[in-house]
Amino acid sequence: MPRSRGTFVFVLLACLVISLVCVVYPIYVIRPFRAPFADDTSTSRDIAFTKIRASVEGTKLAAEKLSR
Repeated sequence: MPRSRGTFVFVLLACLVISLVCVVYPIYVIRPFRAPFADDTSTSRDIAFTKIRASVEGTKLAAEKLSR
């Protein structure tokens, strides 16, 4: 027994809605767990450069103490 075109469209739309829910809902749930300054790229960049600078200065201090 052949199925009607309306049934095919209904099943196709139902699959589309289910797929969208499976993608959108996890994004909605995970959203509150993002970093508070995730939209501010300069903050994370400044922190990264500060850590690198501190690491280089620490290495220099260690080299000076070990060379004495």
